[in-house]
Amino acid sequence: MTVDELGVTRQLGSSTESVTWFDLALVEIRTTSDEPFAEDMFWMLHGRSGTGVVVPSSTAPDELLVRLQALPGFSNEVLIESMASTADATFECWRRGRLKCCDLTRTATSSA
Repeated sequence: MTVDELGVTRQLGSSTESVTWFDLALVEIRTTSDEPFAEDMFWMLHGRSGTGVVVPSSTAPDELLVRLQALPGFSNEVLIESMASTADATFECWRRGRLKCCDLTRTATSSA
């Protein structure tokens, strides 16, 4: 797995999944009820052009979370909520073009 200034790439045998930061449109976390016997949390990175990467959290490099948390409007609250989940569920952490209310306030305040 590679996380760099261009995006995220994951090699799966002979196939490759990838998404660029420019193309990234949606970040979700998918949880399963399989824990503790199997992987139960996956990062799902969706691109606008239909590309994407699914990253098991156990194999995600630290740099992935650092980069995702730097996205404007990324919800750490949703991330924490997903980490407590023991059910089959999907959590939306970030969507292109949507800011949290506190980000809108910060933007309005800083431009004044």
